[in-house]
Amino acid sequence: MSRARLLGVQHKQGEFQGRPFNCLKLHVAEKFAIGSGNDFGEEVTVQKVKVDNVPAIFGQSLSLGELVQYIGSEMEVYYDKYGHFSEVHFIPPENSKK
Repeated sequence: MSRARLLGVQHKQGEFQGRPFNCLKLHVAEKFAIGSGNDFGEEVTVQKVKVDNVPAIFGQSLSLGELVQYIGSEMEVYYDKYGHFSEVHFIPPENSKK
């Protein structure tokens, strides 16, 4: 588990090489993992989440409009063995450390 902050959400839908896709790109910032000692501040990454997987990952069905309201919020993030989001919990503002 790690803590991250949601910076932005982008909805992508279309077709690639004859296959349809419908996903969200979540732009998040989190502190660098302990590494060489030359990493300071936050790392920004983009996580793709299939729209069909949103209820399983967030524990509820969220529309794009609902998810956008969480921009700037802190969240607890769990990753699967491939480094993708497996579970996300938004932290209420009174419990988050900014």
